[in-house]
Amino acid sequence: MKHNKEKSLCCGAPVSMLNRPLATEIAEKKMSEAEKVNADAMAFICTGCLSTLSRYATERNIKSYYITELAQMAIGETPSLKVPENTKKIQRHVVKTISENPNLLVDRYIIKNGKIIRL
Repeated sequence: MKHNKEKSLCCGAPVSMLNRPLATEIAEKKMSEAEKVNADAMAFICTGCLSTLSRYATERNIKSYYITELAQMAIGETPSLKVPENTKKIQRHVVKTISENPNLLVDRYIIKNGKIIRL
């Protein structure tokens, strides 16, 4: 792919709530590059990338994997989360949560001792 590693493009997830056409254009560009190299799978470390791009990948018969699924496969386990299959559910939950709590996008948080703390 032309845009990979240090030259990788953002998936478009950060702008998807504010500018859906731009996010779609970015996602289509990434998927077009994947098709050009005959990719049969894509791996994601970012949940935004996974939720944004896995649908486009599935439409093109390209498998999508989250990094934890690859780790499970590397040690001989079968991934149980099936993250790509659950992206719609994840997206609905994120949109609902942010719609109900818009300050989540403004405020800063940390996780300490298993608890979410607003800074």
